[in-house]
This record gives sequence, structure tokens and C-alpha cells, in this order.
Amino acid sequence: MKYFIILTGFLYFLCLTNSSGQEPIEIKNMKYYQNGQKKKISEVLVIINDPQAHKLVKTGRRRRNTGFALDVLGVAMMASAFSSYTGSDSYYEENPISIILVGAALAGTGTFLYVHGINRIKEGVVLYNSSLNQAYIQRNKVSVKLGLTQHGLGVSFNF
Repeated sequence: MKYFIILTGFLYFLCLTNSSGQEPIEIKNMKYYQNGQKKKISEVLVIINDPQAHKLVKTGRRRRNTGFALDVLGVAMMASAFSSYTGSDSYYEENPISIILVGAALAGTGTFLYVHGINRIKEGVVLYNSSLNQAYIQRNKVSVKLGLTQHGLGVSFNF
């Protein structure tokens, strides 16, 4: 009986120290790290195996890139219209205010998409990390119950 208790304690300790094989992804200043190593967003997409988290990160990446492109286009339009308004260019001589407003609308929409994309990426990474924790908990579920055993009433140790 003494050896059984020692073996059971050893197996319990082994179950608790078993790592999940996959480490969580950390985000610091929109840079991605796993085990202290910097990862690109494309590498993060390969690492994430949860379908819902993968979809969130992928759509977030697309929205972030689209927002950045719209920001650049909007700022370029506003800069060219401002330069024509100050008189250095006569291309938008008729109505530079409309070009400035279109550029501002593009930049505003781009900023919204960029921020929303970053938030989607963060949601996907958090979902992936929580799925890792849930899988670890399910795999290493250990319980001690008082119940019927093959020798009568006793302590049942399940792992």
C-alpha cells in the first residue's frame, strides 16, 4: 500500500508538470512573441490551430492592412490638395476643399479599419491562448473522490 501511495503521488506530480507542447503568444507593442522569440504575423497564423482564433487573426490582418492603405491614400490626397490650395500646384485649382474632404474621409475610414483590425488580432490571440489553457486543464484533470472501488468503499483517484 505504501508503494501504491508513492506511485500515485508521483503520477499526480507528473500530470501537473506536463506542459501543453504549445506555448501562448504574447503581444507587446504590436509585436508577437512566443517563448521569448519574436514572431511575424504570418508565423502567428501558422502557429494558431484553433479555427475561430485563426479566422479572427486573419480578418484582423486584412482589415489592418486595408486601413493602412486607406490612411496613406487619404493623407496623400489631403497633402496634394493642401499644396494646390497654397498655390504651389495648379492641378486642383477649381475646388481643392472637396479633395481635402475626400482625403479626410478616406483617412478616417482607414484609421477605423486599422484600429479594428488590431483589436481583432488581439481577440484572436487571446482566444488561442485561452483554448490552450482549456486544453491543458481538460488533459490534466485530476480528481480525488470518496466512492466505491473494487475493494469496497474508499478513495478514488482519477487522472
